Amino acid sequence: MTQLYSFNILGRFRVAFLLIILFAITLNGQTNEFFKSPKYGYSFKYSNSFKNHPSQNPQIDFSAGKTNGASIITTTAPFSFSENSFDKVTQKTIEHDIGSQVDNFTVTKFIRTKISGYNAIIVYCDVMIKSHSLTQILVFVNSKTYPFTLTLSCFKKDFSSLKNTFEITLNSLAL
Repeated sequence: MTQLYSFNILGRFRVAFLLIILFAITLNGQTNEFFKSPKYGYSFKYSNSFKNHPSQNPQIDFSAGKTNGASIITTTAPFSFSENSFDKVTQKTIEHDIGSQVDNFTVTKFIRTKISGYNAIIVYCDVMIKSHSLTQILVFVNSKTYPFTLTLSCFKKDFSSLKNTFEITLNSLAL
């Protein structure tokens, strides 16, 4: 009876071990590309399901998209808010300044944080562009050497399936 009990524990361990390996293989199936800006030096990871599309716009340093319309874009164009100081920008400032430029702009989450030691604002928002309902994550970083904005965007209906992918990019961002 003791041997049978030992076998069951060993058998359960093997099953658990195999499940862990299968889970790790599944996660590894979602491989990431690594982008480092040759001009500015910032870097981040992004899913290899996004294809890099170099932009003709000199203010867009990185642009990648998916066939379903999802995109990852970085810009180094100066951003300006009605508040003179980046540290004084609030959710209401964002809603007013961006909302006055696009239709149906709604902030769903506003976060002040630091990225690589720089003050940053992360805005989760919904917006209507050309009759398309989009969800975006906008990241504004107050870098001393260059202005930096990261935009992660997709159709609102696709956001729940892309949220983790976008957050991997966001969490890997280094300036």
